[in-house]
Amino acid sequence: MAQLTLAWTLAEDVVFASAVGTTSLTKLAGLIAAVGIESSGDDVKHVEEPYRPMEITGH
Repeated sequence: MAQLTLAWTLAEDVVFASAVGTTSLTKLAGLIAAVGIESSGDDVKHVEEPYRPMEITGH
């Protein structure tokens, strides 16, 4: 899922915040592999489906 989400982030025209962290070299290699992934429409739907806009507060 992390690879798919990172691939989606890289494919977007505008990303306001992207935080990537890892705790091992194996996981880092997986994230680096996301650079070569091309997302399909189904992939994008899978990543975006749980998103719910939130009201900005405190500004």
